[in-house]
This record gives sequence, C-alpha cells and structure tokens, in this order.
Amino acid sequence: MQASASLSFTRPNRSVKPLIEGPLQGILAPNNPKRLDGRAFENVRELYVQTRIVHESSGSCYLQSANAKVIASVDGPRPNRYAYERGDITCDFRFAPFSAATRRSTRRSGEEREYSSMVTQALLPSLHLDKIPKSSIDVYISVIEADGTIACVASAITAASIALCEAGIEMDGLTVGCSAVRAGGRICVDCTGVEEKNVEGYLLLASMPRLKKVCNIVHVGPWEADDVTHVSVMEGCVGWFGTDTRMTWVFG
Repeated sequence: MQASASLSFTRPNRSVKPLIEGPLQGILAPNNPKRLDGRAFENVRELYVQTRIVHESSGSCYLQSANAKVIASVDGPRPNRYAYERGDITCDFRFAPFSAATRRSTRRSGEEREYSSMVTQALLPSLHLDKIPKSSIDVYISVIEADGTIACVASAITAASIALCEAGIEMDGLTVGCSAVRAGGRICVDCTGVEEKNVEGYLLLASMPRLKKVCNIVHVGPWEADDVTHVSVMEGCVGWFGTDTRMTWVFG
C-alpha cells in the first residue's frame, strides 16, 4: 500500500503592494489609451475552450477567458409530457460559493435567476426545438471563477451553446455572447471585475456570427442607438468564432 502524497504550502515572504490604489474612476477614462491588462478598448480576452469535460452529461464545455472560468453541461433530451409540439429548455445559472473574493451563498439568488433567463433567451433563437417534441433539455452553468459579472454571463452563453452542439441538439449555429460597459464616455468590450466598477451601464449581446444574426440584446443604463450597433461590440462576438486566432480549442 502506497502512502498518500502530502501537499505543503508556503506563505509569501513579503507583502505585495496592491496593483490599484485610490479611486477607480480613471481606469476607463478617455485619456487612457490602454486598459490595465494591455488590451485596447475593443479587444476581448484570449479564450480556452475544452469540450467533454463532464462525462456523465450529454454535452459539456469548459470555457476560460483569462481569469473568468465557466463550465456548462447539458442533460437531455429527456421525456417531458408537458411539452407537446415543441421541446422545452431550462437553464440553471449559478455562481460557485468560492467564485469571488466575497463568498457567495449556496442558495439561488434573484440575480442568478435573472442571468438564467438571459442565457435561455439568448439560446432559444438558434435551437430547433420543434425537432424534439415532448422532450426537455436541461442546461447547467457554473461560474467557478468570476472576473466581471456581465462578462461571465456572456461566457456562459457561449459555453452553453457549445455544450448543446456537443449534445447533438439541432441548431442553426453557435450562439456567441459578448459584453460591453460604458464608462468615462468610452465603450469597453469584455471588461474585467475591476473595470466593471463605477460604470454607467452595460450591454449584453448574443449573436450567431456565421449567419450574421442577433439573438438577444440586454442593455442597462444610458445607451444610444449607435452604441448598440457599435462596431467594437459586434467585432467582439465575431472575433471569437470568426477570424480571431486568440482561441485555443481542445476536444476532450
């Protein structure tokens, strides 16, 4: 019988000065040419995608966007006597208790219910639920590390669509989520948790880039019509599954 290996952790020898001190209003100020991580305001973070991460499910996907990590799994289709001519889809979006610096409750919050509805509305236009009558599909999304709340919802939309594709659900195309915030008179795409503070509003866009179709738009705060169709937001979605090469895809 082999002895189990023990893990040892050492504390840092010195304290580290915080990266940000004082007010956060100047992070997205118009005079700042770059963001804290060196990206331009219209650029998204690099992506890592791996499928078949949950073997017990019909389809699953792990999506990592820098420090934001999301797992989506799909169960079904399963029989549902209440769904007649069209199938039904339900989404359960949750933050893991350890996903943020402040520990979250294990009970489902109203915020998580709202995000579950956003993901469901974003996925519905791409799915052919009429091909699976009297059936139901369950989508489970878990944010295991949050770095920007609205950006995690956008990542959840993308991960859920990939998991549905792996589960063999017929659809028109992959649905990609992209987020943007408005702060300091500028539009910032795919913002981090630090950049998300003291913003004027946010926009969540779900689209099928290959078909050039918009599935759903959610916006909060003062947004003009030109801002909703801003090219930087649209390129944020198209870039992930278009011509952008900053994505690593692993098939499990």
